[in-house]
Amino acid sequence: MNKKNLTFKKLDRNNLKNLKVFLKKYWNKNFILAKNQKLFDWQHKNNKSYNYIIAKENKVIIGVQGFIPLNKFDSNLKEKHIFLALWRVIESSNIGVGYLLHKQILELQKPKFIGVIGVNQKTHKIHEWLGFKIHKMSHHYLLSDKIKNFKIAKIRKKFDTKYRRYKNNI
Repeated sequence: MNKKNLTFKKLDRNNLKNLKVFLKKYWNKNFILAKNQKLFDWQHKNNKSYNYIIAKENKVIIGVQGFIPLNKFDSNLKEKHIFLALWRVIESSNIGVGYLLHKQILELQKPKFIGVIGVNQKTHKIHEWLGFKIHKMSHHYLLSDKIKNFKIAKIRKKFDTKYRRYKNNI
């Protein structure tokens, strides 16, 4: 591995625009977090930096991994609990960048609990190798009856008035 040209750092405002370009190019051109700064800030902003580690090769972003400290949303959590978020590395001359991104998060956060949701079949082997146990989750949701026009949810089934929930996935 040619580590001379490889750097890792926590995402700051100076690299935010480059991250969004990276996400649109290598993740999804319509990715909501690359398009909606308010949502990105709500989920990932932490004072003057963001809860993302970026890997750069020759000053160009080649990989990212996000994380979400759960105490950001629940101050009662005293231990460091995190959920890992988007993890994407493009092909480069440096092998193992994805693992090194993950290792940077562990060193920075020193979490007592790590959760990952939304992983696809392609990433199961790496997550198992990293020591994760993989299980299927039941997903449930509850939509507010005070909101009439949902901006993200696409409602496909009728509302179950008895249980005040929608019967099918959004």
